[in-house]
Amino acid sequence: MLCEWLQRKVKGASMRRTTVCRMILFTCLLSCTLVIVYFQSTLQSVEKAKLHRHRFHSKSGRSPLQALYDSDQFEHSPLQLIQQKRRSLLNNVCKMYTRKRRVLTTEDLKHLIVDDNHGLLYCYVPKVACTNWKRVMMILSGQNKYSDPLKIPANEAHISSNLKTLSDYSTNEINYRLRNYLKFIFVREPFERLVSAYRNKFTRKYNTAFHKRYGTKIVKRHRRNPTSEALEKG
Repeated sequence: MLCEWLQRKVKGASMRRTTVCRMILFTCLLSCTLVIVYFQSTLQSVEKAKLHRHRFHSKSGRSPLQALYDSDQFEHSPLQLIQQKRRSLLNNVCKMYTRKRRVLTTEDLKHLIVDDNHGLLYCYVPKVACTNWKRVMMILSGQNKYSDPLKIPANEAHISSNLKTLSDYSTNEINYRLRNYLKFIFVREPFERLVSAYRNKFTRKYNTAFHKRYGTKIVKRHRRNPTSEALEKG
């Protein structure tokens, strides 16, 4: 009886050791598999980033458009000189009115339209031909049914889902695009822009929403002896 009892104990201990060894082996194999998958995905991401960078940039790390604009190999044309002066003016004015650096908010990023096909970031400013440039960006992205930007209705150009903005990306993707894409913006003489906004938003009958939302406040604050209709409708 004692021998049988000892044999059962030895056999049970052996089975437990075998089970534990199998569990350890399975855990090791699973860990190795996860590590391999992780490194493969990391390598694929790195290779993809390298290909993406090579697609838009030369050996100097600048895009072809940036290299052309900043090139010192050619004599600048009068138009290039004018453009450089405008850029300098824009930079100086921005520095003058931007006292503190701050983190860009989601609303800021929504004004930066992304074209991954061509490595472009367009910062649009309302009433500075932004409708037409949004049409152009829609054509460049190739994600719409139109081939001619002039055939795109104005209201479709302002539908947010028709264009990707920088707010649609993760933090790493945002930083990569800010460092590597060609960024451009258009500005306008301030009073011309103001007059354009007034004519478009307040002198056309179809913009009743602007009349009601903003026009009534302007009339109330600045117009002498306004009529009750103007106070109600703008």
